[in-house]
Amino acid sequence: MGAARFCCVNLSVLSKPAVLFDRLAANQGAGKLVRQCIIKSDRCSRRVEVFPHDCCVYADPDASANKLSSSAKAHYFIAEPQKKSMPPKPFDQQMLDTGDGHRLYLAQYGKATAPAAVVLHGGPGSGTSPSVLEWFDLSRQRVVLFDQRGAGQSLPHGELAHNDSAHLISDIELIRTRLEIEQWTVVGGSWGATLGLMYASAHADRIRALVLRGSFLASERELHWFFQSLRALAPQAWARLTDGWNEAQQKAVLSTLCKALLGNDTTQANDAARRWADYESALMRAMEGKLDSAATLREEPVASRTLNKYRLQAHYLSQHCFCNEALLLAGAAAMSDTPMVIIHGTHDLICPPENAVKLSQANPRAQLVWVERGTHTPADPLIAAALQHAIAQLRQSHQ
Repeated sequence: MGAARFCCVNLSVLSKPAVLFDRLAANQGAGKLVRQCIIKSDRCSRRVEVFPHDCCVYADPDASANKLSSSAKAHYFIAEPQKKSMPPKPFDQQMLDTGDGHRLYLAQYGKATAPAAVVLHGGPGSGTSPSVLEWFDLSRQRVVLFDQRGAGQSLPHGELAHNDSAHLISDIELIRTRLEIEQWTVVGGSWGATLGLMYASAHADRIRALVLRGSFLASERELHWFFQSLRALAPQAWARLTDGWNEAQQKAVLSTLCKALLGNDTTQANDAARRWADYESALMRAMEGKLDSAATLREEPVASRTLNKYRLQAHYLSQHCFCNEALLLAGAAAMSDTPMVIIHGTHDLICPPENAVKLSQANPRAQLVWVERGTHTPADPLIAAALQHAIAQLRQSHQ
């Protein structure tokens, strides 16, 4: 067979994210990235099977439909569970002044002289988490984490002034230049993937590689899906979300929430944040196959950080994140000569898998990784393992 273009990975589901040995590139020859793979879960074993492919999704071109031929040969290695430990300490922490009233929290981990990567968190407004460091080999990589404007430990918390996508892109470049990084790997999930694509559209030459997880394309299609169409899949959660609303409000869920969150009535804003948070949590449980037994929304105070998070989301989503799908697909196309990995769970209810297809069509040279039964959150062991695997592959290919 010629150079492999596809692979199928049978990845065990562990109680903790898997550590994948860096053998895939060696098995493929010449260290080239495969273009598409399907990660399958096997809850009974810890064996990982890597099937190289030429022109189909099976181990050799002679395989019959849905079956491997008797001559198909798999490469085997073991995915060992990773023991979770206390997050490592950063070798650098600082508050970066943007010059327009915002101060960004950033931290650096790993090896200061190693190739750098930056992780773009989701939301908007969620803030970063040291848990993402599990995707990296900190003995060989330098990882930059930061909280976007108004999020996490950045100040002022929840501030909407001078807070839009253009400013966030400028912030990423400010951080890169301040840290004297020539190029870096950009990793983003959900809204972080959106931001990564916008950054690619503006600064493709500064990106060594781009890794996208559960991508959000900021389209009306996705917003309608999340706030309206998911009523059919999560009826109880949607009923709590819209409880007490009139028909017009129920037909325009996002605008109803945004009006409350961005208005001057604190009681209404807190109520909207509570509804939105409950709805998201219920969808996360639904993706895990858990029943939603709550009949009514729990009446409890909303933390200021939660309120600010959903105010930021309302600010961005009400304006389609200050971008459009065409711009984001252009960002993907701009990566045609740069390694790009698109990771998406087949059971992602938050950002439809259709998004991954659109990105792959915009950049046919990108590696598309389908995570079978994978959900949206990187806390999902399958998604976390796929991220670890992709980042390890990219690091090895750059050695």
